[in-house]
Amino acid sequence: MIYLDVRTKEEFDEGHIVGAVHCDVNDMSLGKFPQCDKSDEIITYCVSGACAGIAEEVLRSHGFTHVNNGGGYADLLRGGVHWE
Repeated sequence: MIYLDVRTKEEFDEGHIVGAVHCDVNDMSLGKFPQCDKSDEIITYCVSGACAGIAEEVLRSHGFTHVNNGGGYADLLRGGVHWE
């Protein structure tokens, strides 16, 4: 499973899920995607979950098949996911 952090680089650098891959949702709108297999299980997250939802839709429209919106960063931390 890949946690995909779609926040800004500055937000990512302030703290992120352990092992998360960073790919700003704005970059995805320009055709830049994370380097992973399109069949990998991907959990997107951002600050509130809104941009994670947009990223989920963009990824699915480009052939990524196992993408889910994980919601906000704080929500994941409250759920027990570890952070750096």
